[in-house]
Amino acid sequence: MSLTKIVSNVFKPRQKELERYLYDAEHLQHNVLMHLLEKGKNTEYGVKHLLNNTDSYEKFANNIPVNTYEELKGDIDRMRHGEQNVLWPGTVKWYAKSSGTTNDKSKFIPVSRDGLHGIHYAGGFDAVAYYLRNHPESKLFDGKSLILGGSHSPNYNVSGSLVGDLSAILIENINPLANLVRVPKKQTALLSDFEVKRDRIARETMNKNVTNISGVPSWMLSVLVRVLELTGKKHLEEVWPNLEVFFHGGIAFTPYRKQYEQLITSPGMNYMETYNASEGFFGLQDDPSDPAMSLMIDYDVFYEFIPMDEFGTDHPTVVPLQGIEVGKNYAMVITTSCGLWRYLIGDTVMFTSKNPYKFVITGRTKYFINAFGEELIMDNAEKGLKYACEKTGAQVAEYTAAPVFMDSNAKCRHQWLIEFSKEPASLDEFASLLDKHLQEINSDYEAKRFHDVTLQHLEIVKARPNLFNDWLKSKGKLGGQHKVPRLSNSRKSIDAVLELNKLSYAQKGRYTRIMMINKIDKWIKAHKKASAMYLPFYVLAILLLASCAKMGQPDGGWFDETPPKVIGASPEDKGVNVTSKKINIYFDEYVKIDNPTEKVVVSPPQIEVPEIKTAGKKIQVSLVDSLKPNTTYTIDFSDAISDNNENNPMGNYTYSFSTGEKIDTMEVSGYVLESENLEPIKGILVGLYSDTADSAFRTKPMLRVSRTDSRGRFVIKGVAPGSYRIYALQDMDGNYMFSQKSEKIAFSHDIIVPSFKPDTRQDTTWVDSLHIKSIDRVAYTHFLPDDIVLRAFTESLTDRYFLKAERKDANNFSLFFSYGDSIMPSVRGLNFDAENAFLIESSLQQDTLTYWLRDTALVNQDTLQIELSYRMTDSTGVLVSRTDTLDVLAKESYAKRQKRLNKELEEWTKKQEKRKKKGEPYDSVMAPKPLEVKIGVASQLDPDKNISFSFPTPLAHADTAGIHLYAKHDTLWYRAPFEFEDMGNRNYKLRGEWRPDIEYSLEIDSAAFVDIYGLASKPVKQGFKVSSLDEYSTLLVNITSLENEHLLVQLLNGQDQVVKETKAVNGVAEFYYLKPEKYYLRLIVDRNNNGKWDTGDYDKDQQAEEVYYYPEVIECKAKWDITESWNPTERPLDRQKPGVITKQKPDKEKKVKNQNADRAKKLGIQYVPKM
Repeated sequence: MSLTKIVSNVFKPRQKELERYLYDAEHLQHNVLMHLLEKGKNTEYGVKHLLNNTDSYEKFANNIPVNTYEELKGDIDRMRHGEQNVLWPGTVKWYAKSSGTTNDKSKFIPVSRDGLHGIHYAGGFDAVAYYLRNHPESKLFDGKSLILGGSHSPNYNVSGSLVGDLSAILIENINPLANLVRVPKKQTALLSDFEVKRDRIARETMNKNVTNISGVPSWMLSVLVRVLELTGKKHLEEVWPNLEVFFHGGIAFTPYRKQYEQLITSPGMNYMETYNASEGFFGLQDDPSDPAMSLMIDYDVFYEFIPMDEFGTDHPTVVPLQGIEVGKNYAMVITTSCGLWRYLIGDTVMFTSKNPYKFVITGRTKYFINAFGEELIMDNAEKGLKYACEKTGAQVAEYTAAPVFMDSNAKCRHQWLIEFSKEPASLDEFASLLDKHLQEINSDYEAKRFHDVTLQHLEIVKARPNLFNDWLKSKGKLGGQHKVPRLSNSRKSIDAVLELNKLSYAQKGRYTRIMMINKIDKWIKAHKKASAMYLPFYVLAILLLASCAKMGQPDGGWFDETPPKVIGASPEDKGVNVTSKKINIYFDEYVKIDNPTEKVVVSPPQIEVPEIKTAGKKIQVSLVDSLKPNTTYTIDFSDAISDNNENNPMGNYTYSFSTGEKIDTMEVSGYVLESENLEPIKGILVGLYSDTADSAFRTKPMLRVSRTDSRGRFVIKGVAPGSYRIYALQDMDGNYMFSQKSEKIAFSHDIIVPSFKPDTRQDTTWVDSLHIKSIDRVAYTHFLPDDIVLRAFTESLTDRYFLKAERKDANNFSLFFSYGDSIMPSVRGLNFDAENAFLIESSLQQDTLTYWLRDTALVNQDTLQIELSYRMTDSTGVLVSRTDTLDVLAKESYAKRQKRLNKELEEWTKKQEKRKKKGEPYDSVMAPKPLEVKIGVASQLDPDKNISFSFPTPLAHADTAGIHLYAKHDTLWYRAPFEFEDMGNRNYKLRGEWRPDIEYSLEIDSAAFVDIYGLASKPVKQGFKVSSLDEYSTLLVNITSLENEHLLVQLLNGQDQVVKETKAVNGVAEFYYLKPEKYYLRLIVDRNNNGKWDTGDYDKDQQAEEVYYYPEVIECKAKWDITESWNPTERPLDRQKPGVITKQKPDKEKKVKNQNADRAKKLGIQYVPKM
């Protein structure tokens, strides 16, 4: 008998348990949450967030904030140093190191023993359980499993603690019996050098009977290619004839499927997708015919979801599993037995069904491009590339894409860098097909591509072979779980890869030799105690390689910690009467420029983008625009220059010259902040005009410019004496003037008159980070003004045009416009009678209209042809009438809906038959689904809150006589008065006279609510208690300035989100019923008294409404009454917002690394720096 037949019996009980996913999902998730709360209640985090008193989802959501890694990393670092009971009980010894491709920072995800077994190994077990259920003829265990893993290393020298790839941690801790059916051997699997590992794995496995393989598709493909190279075979089944399945995960499989099908031509080969990450194991493809994965809901993972259309807003909706909607894109939030509490994992998913809950991964919260409102997600990119590949026969190995905000012709577009494993015959055709399909599947992208107005045709740059592997290798991230960022709003990654793509093959060989030298150097350091007799051989190897490369390499001695110095320039720095447009700046060593597109600013502004590049020990700048006469030019490199080997930063450097007889040296400086929230704005242009007329900003390019850094700070250099107006501009079209309403701007009527005075400052000179060389008082020229503060805003986009029609659900469709209109559009049915066919809902701004279909016959009609008449803005800015003919298609066809309903009926029937056979109560007729009622009330209610009701469909009837509210006084229940108010768009509010410390019972009769389709609500009974006044604090804020203004005062939490807001009366803002917490304050000068912040309008000479922040934290505790006095105008705006809630953090200051002191410490010798 086959060994697999015997072993498969072990999985049958679990296969039975997995059937509960069909009908018991919510209960399973509730049990998981209660288990996690019980385990975590006595940890430091649990005590801080009141987990001991958390016995419901509502309390859980109220007590614990949604966290990113930034919020938890301090606690995680303490755990890595051996502290116990911080986020999870006991000591956590293992930490999965993430790839850090999103932001170039490593994340260390704790992997507790509970998580190891209750999440990660459980996922592996269930993968096999599902596979054997779907393939009973399998011989999986009759051979070996090839498992591709990463590597690990000691963690902070804590005994027994490891940090590394998750796969390495799993292999390190796996049951020893598993090694009997696993290849390669453990030592090989855990090698850190992927190129060595790849070769050894191939050699160790090519003669084994491999039946299944597991790993990341990109790295596994590399191993399989090496197996074929060593064996000389063409197809993998010639090497492993019994290979039957690839368990894959980590990245999307779509770009690699064709390549695998060419390597493995066996018709019996299977592919099973898994969703396993450093943070947990979340999904498995349980049905080979369905690409969606089943959400694993009984592991130690509790799931929540944030709709992506609310992601990044101040108060996003967060829903548990039962609150999700099919077909909607969500960001996933997890709570796990590894100590991750309400952790935003960064992945986005879309559910394809409920009961069972099945989903597809749509991308990353940070893997998207939305530079121009196109909202391109990774799922769009994968589908677009698949379509283009199918049409052209091409195959894509790797890719990344990012926006080009402007080129030399002021055009915005997407740039795709693609490495093909099989190139298309025509790259232009491939680009056109990709662009066409992206428009077909993404209406926002289509709208922005309309007539090339906002977004030009995409550009494809062909990558040389192995480019992305070389890039990962240069970052020390080759192999394991490291990934290439697919889509990004930033150009940081793509610019780095493009720079590497410029290398010729000869240069690539030189690059490879440098990498080899560095490896040998590291090996020598690691084996410094080896016998000295081998040293000549090491040195000889380095010299041979170095002579090939024709450049010196470090010899393992002291590091170079001296920043590069300018030794000359042509034309000379601060030269006059310059006529050359080509500038060479010479240094005393090899240099490089970090991100010149963002960091280097040329003034006066250049319409044609200058070419800036490094060439050994010099930087070359080629200006394209004609030089202006009698003008000072400055090239501000900021902190972008560093040496080539040790990255020693040069510090801020500006080169200047003049085309006239004299050079201007004045400077003006200050800050640019967001008007709405005083966030520093990074990368916005700031410019001067000598023409002080308001029209200059719209008709002329800026005279002199700078760009803000990460603190919002700008310095405009090379300014001539005179009078100026100053502006800030987020220049979308590259013309250095305000020409689009979508451009963020700031303006001031103050006249800027540059001046200077002699001054002194204290300068501390450091030898390194430990040794001060000197502290001196240094004379310098102090340029003024240096305290300008500009408040930037984006005007309301009032141009009205039709965006799209969408019919996500069969019973309604929505029309989206760019701006609202007081006159409703007219809809005429072309293949149906539109008379009284709709119930219409409008958004607050009237830019989105939803048409609910009253007639079920229309609901079942897949295509609605309509004639839409509406008003749109023409080229002169006037509203004119327009008529379009539209086909509005249901996202899910009537046939598919019927098939799904029949499947649900079939599953229900099976369930009843099982009950009948067991002698349990059963039903013979499937009851119609009740109308879902979402009631927004937790077990504890604040005295100033009310109860919300929301419905998925419009109501035909709301019987308030069927709503009962009771209050408990002593031991008796009495009716309590209430009002039930329609808030519009299927939302209602129940207002009561809430009394503190009183229990209430809300009871709703059956059929109290009936929707327009006849669905009735089921009975509801929910108890809650109004919290005691002793649990709250009161805050009174006396505002000592801004008299006679309408003031709106907002209380904020630690995420800069509004908790409460109130209008100040006679200069006093009052906040009641505050929970014990730390708060912050924001004040809006509400000029039009409409209860919200309003943006500005340049043509109306209207600034955005002023905003101020209270600069200190306010800590409230139970039973406290706090009074604060606040003068909002006392402190400059750039110093008001507390750093804790400022999202735009300053970039890490570039410093010379303290490598010599570290080296001396490792060698056990004293380091005496050169003074």
